[in-house]
Amino acid sequence: MSLRIAQVATMGFPVPPRGYGSVEKVVHALTETLVDEDHDVLLIAAQGSASSARLHEVPGTPWAFNRVGESTHSLVDRMRVVRHIRNVLLRHIDELDIVHFHSAWMAEALQPSLPIPSVTTLHMQLDTAANRDMLGKWDAGPLVSVSDAQRQGVRDLDLPWLATVYNGLPLSETTWLGSGEGGYLAFLGMLSPVKDPASAMRAAIDADIPLRVAGPAPWYEGDYMREVLNPLLAHPLVEWIGEIGDAERGAFLGDAVGSVCTTPGPEPGSLAIIESLAFGTPVIGRHVGVPPEMVHDAIHGYLATTDGEREAACRALDRISRSTCRTWALQRFSQQRMAQDYVRVYETVLGGYLASRTAGGHQAASPRLR
Repeated sequence: MSLRIAQVATMGFPVPPRGYGSVEKVVHALTETLVDEDHDVLLIAAQGSASSARLHEVPGTPWAFNRVGESTHSLVDRMRVVRHIRNVLLRHIDELDIVHFHSAWMAEALQPSLPIPSVTTLHMQLDTAANRDMLGKWDAGPLVSVSDAQRQGVRDLDLPWLATVYNGLPLSETTWLGSGEGGYLAFLGMLSPVKDPASAMRAAIDADIPLRVAGPAPWYEGDYMREVLNPLLAHPLVEWIGEIGDAERGAFLGDAVGSVCTTPGPEPGSLAIIESLAFGTPVIGRHVGVPPEMVHDAIHGYLATTDGEREAACRALDRISRSTCRTWALQRFSQQRMAQDYVRVYETVLGGYLASRTAGGHQAASPRLR
């Protein structure tokens, strides 16, 4: 059955992003796959976006962000954008079956005024004080998580979860089985404490294996760079190559013997892990957050908590089958699998909505899949 779907992206970056922007990369993959599968999609996204779907670019976006990842737009800017998107949705409402929000605050602002059902994917860490406060009052329709671990910090809240849908990317078109012949470890991510590149550097130095670091150094992390990273970057085994684009990522990850993902907090999802596995590169991750759902220990890499465990994992990467890693990624984290999962979510939401209308009521809570 062909569905008519509005995808409402975040307004932080264009879809697809030109550099950083993991949520926008996922929204682009989902939108393009839905179109390929003959669904009618309206993408509402920041200016500079591109899509084979019907596209509406929102004036005055994308927004800039400050040092703690908060957008710098004012409340007036936010309400202006909300009104604009509401008008776009209402103008196309007879052409839509369902709205898929990728921003929680936007769903909160818009869902109550829509005469059709919606679903919201939460892409962020949920257990912060601000997010717990928002979700504690959630009344904007059913929710999708991007990992089971993402829900852990809000288990005590009675939230209308429908499903967990893991992020997906166009892996079969953009990745290949890498050789790992570069002989180095890879770290892909921001040079920031929230990604903890220092732990990756220490593990590589202790294991006596070269480490190549790819990622931006945010201007606001000057103290962290000077006090923590610069002494490690001075080591001859550690090389920082700066931020890289999609065209360079294949060789970077495919030639690596392993990818070290050391995010210390409960990260809800990781495109770096998906891309690493897709190139056949084993991953060394932590036991916290999403890595245990993406990396089966001693099969697709290793889960390690301490510096010593990471050092041992670095030395044991040759025991991991690169073809097994790639096969797992293609099966579990493809954009086709993600789109199929979301279509099931849409059908579930629509089924509950149509049943409630038949019964003469308002939109009812849809049955939960998990």
